[in-house]
Amino acid sequence: MDPAEVRSEGPATGAMQEPVATEALPGVPGRQPWEFLLHRRWPLGVALVLLFASYPVLVRSNPYYLRLGIQYGCIYAVVLAGLNVLTGANGQVSLGHIAFVTIGAYTAGWAGTAGMPWFVTAAVAILCALGGGMLIGASALRLYGAYLALATLAFALIVLELLEAMPRVLGVPGGSAVVLDVPRPVVGPLALGSLTSYFLFTLLVATPVVWISRNTFWSQTGRQLTAIRDDEAAAASVGVAVFPAKLGAFLFSAGCAGLAGAMFASFNEAVFPEDFTVVESLRYVVALIIGGLAAPVAGPAMGSIAMIVLVYVGQRWFQDDQALLTGLVFLGFLAFAPTGIGGLARRATDALGLSWIHPGNTLVAVAAHKRGAEDDRLETLRPSDAGADARAIVRFGAEVTGHGELQSIDHPAGPMLAEEPALLECSEISKAFGGVRAVDHLSFDVRGGAIHVLMGPNGSGKSTALDMITGLTRPDGGRVRLSGHDITELPTHKRARLGIGRTFQEIRLFHSLTALENCMVANTASHRVLPQLLRLPAARREDEDHAEEALRILEAWGLGEFAARPAGSLSYGQRKMLELARAASRRPKLLLVDDPSAGLNPRWVGAMVEALSALRSAGFTLLVVEHHQDVIADLADTVTVLDQGRRIAEGPPHEVQRLPEVVKVYLGSAETAP
Repeated sequence: MDPAEVRSEGPATGAMQEPVATEALPGVPGRQPWEFLLHRRWPLGVALVLLFASYPVLVRSNPYYLRLGIQYGCIYAVVLAGLNVLTGANGQVSLGHIAFVTIGAYTAGWAGTAGMPWFVTAAVAILCALGGGMLIGASALRLYGAYLALATLAFALIVLELLEAMPRVLGVPGGSAVVLDVPRPVVGPLALGSLTSYFLFTLLVATPVVWISRNTFWSQTGRQLTAIRDDEAAAASVGVAVFPAKLGAFLFSAGCAGLAGAMFASFNEAVFPEDFTVVESLRYVVALIIGGLAAPVAGPAMGSIAMIVLVYVGQRWFQDDQALLTGLVFLGFLAFAPTGIGGLARRATDALGLSWIHPGNTLVAVAAHKRGAEDDRLETLRPSDAGADARAIVRFGAEVTGHGELQSIDHPAGPMLAEEPALLECSEISKAFGGVRAVDHLSFDVRGGAIHVLMGPNGSGKSTALDMITGLTRPDGGRVRLSGHDITELPTHKRARLGIGRTFQEIRLFHSLTALENCMVANTASHRVLPQLLRLPAARREDEDHAEEALRILEAWGLGEFAARPAGSLSYGQRKMLELARAASRRPKLLLVDDPSAGLNPRWVGAMVEALSALRSAGFTLLVVEHHQDVIADLADTVTVLDQGRRIAEGPPHEVQRLPEVVKVYLGSAETAP
């Protein structure tokens, strides 16, 4: 076979090939670039901040331009930094963030008029915005897509209406609005009376907020938020607590908006209701999309700069038609550059051969370097035609299950399996969808160390049974027990953390993450959020260790060369193998594999069978849904046959496949197989 053909189709079984140097991998640097990028990115950040700090000099301290820079530059950047985490990383769209800005501004205004120091008023504003975020987030985040956007917009309308009604509630004589006089902040001996000093102050406040937002994208927290955005069910199946993560992202963005409101109140030295409109809320979303969704720095930075330019051009040449200008520019970006300025910058770096500067590729290089340091060499990534290496999988499994490395990947003897206790017990589980009973009082046990296969015709309830075991579907009746513990009422992510791994009938990877990051998402063992957001040295080292482990897993499955590739760009067979590697990387007690050979050519089917056999030999317990009889014969220790949601047979594969009731289900005949 032509090597080029093998490489294009992906790995298959075969002998170990010579390793490939990391310098030969597209997008993966060698030793010096990754060291600079990982540990010395801060000079680039400092240079960017100094460039922004020179803005007053560039505009010659013109009050008009300084006001634009403060309001649409620094204050907008704080709002966009929070929105970027919520929308860019997590995919949750909010059209009502002006509500949190309003809450922050009025809270800071009242606290400021009471004589509180600015930093205290800002803290109070953030806390009040978090309270509003908790109020709306706890309910609205259970909605999806347009419903969430409309819910946040409705919340903003309620807040703005309450603001208009407040004078009547407070009994202000003849008052039509609550207007507050807010003093400028005083920092130590410095009174920030001039616009130049206040611009530098707001830049000083905005910088750490954007920095924390950027750290979120490059951390395990950011990877999990992106995984939720790509596929919530798959994220939950690898142990990610979906709702708390979504709520955390929402609260972070609400807190940023509250801080921006406090900054605006002291900048304007007064708070007027007409400053807060739904149109302003929509501008935040427009600015973020223009800057670049999911661009850690470019999104907030370039979005705020774009708004400065749009407001300036609109006020100078369009006057009453500023909204028209903003709308036209927005539609232009949606049509010709939907990824925004940040996306254009990324495409430019890729075209210039600088794709290795991106964090996902840097992680691969770090992991390769650490792996190479152990072997006193850097060339550790295996070429794609080496395939899933059974011995490497056995070694990996032996480390994580404690069984020790086995010398054979042959089936364990039947009597040995019969003596193993039941790891999984399904008792009378049932599920109906409308009038269709997908699973009907199904009972079966899975013994430890075995490969147990569920087989049956399409629509017999196999995948529904797996969904009930993992918690994606709640059973109408019956119980599910893992190691003797009832897990029937537990959510999916808690079942995953107790030791249930899962692949899906339709491949469910996190397509916008790299292959390496897909495996890293599954590592939820020591997930400490605050050290990651502050990018503390311990958090960086932990991230590097996770990357090294993920690369080791990918190498065992013959995917090391594709570690820096987005998962969505891999071939079908490679994605199947990556999903299995990701599930196994969680070190599950029980690994559920749904239709592993579906859609694969014979070469890939052989690679999949070898990988599953190696996992069993390493001590993993597998529950597999499979249709191909030859694959079942090669893999299964025990087979449970389903038909119309009921169990009709169970036993060793060579016996079950000959039973008349099984033959009738598959062939429509009661004659036994020869």
